Amino acid sequence: MTDDDSDVRDALRALAADARTVDTDAIDTDAIDTDAIDTDAIDTDAIDTDAIDTDAIDEATAALDDVRDAASFVADGGLARLRRDIERADRAGDRSAARRGREALDAIERCRRAAADHFHSGRGTVLGAGAQRPPR
Repeated sequence: MTDDDSDVRDALRALAADARTVDTDAIDTDAIDTDAIDTDAIDTDAIDTDAIDTDAIDEATAALDDVRDAASFVADGGLARLRRDIERADRAGDRSAARRGREALDAIERCRRAAADHFHSGRGTVLGAGAQRPPR
């Protein structure tokens, strides 16, 4: 096993541990009335998209390339910053930034759930640190 393998396993374990602390059942997505939003009333020409802080969105998008980067992003409080930047982009009418942020958030959450499922005892194959025995 290489150091890279160990780093990836540790990153996945960190994502899994963080995922177990999130109560996704407590999020009431049905309470959001998206039909009440009058998107035609938004003057997109008046939006200064350069003034919108999308650092967390950019970081999250870049972190998707490597599980270790994603784990570091989550460990450094990136999810709260990402949600805040998505909300700001929404309020400012920057649909592109908000969409990129949501896509990154969804991808990280899927990775966290998959990692949590993988490291949950009794499910899947747990990758050990030692050499594997040959099949019988």
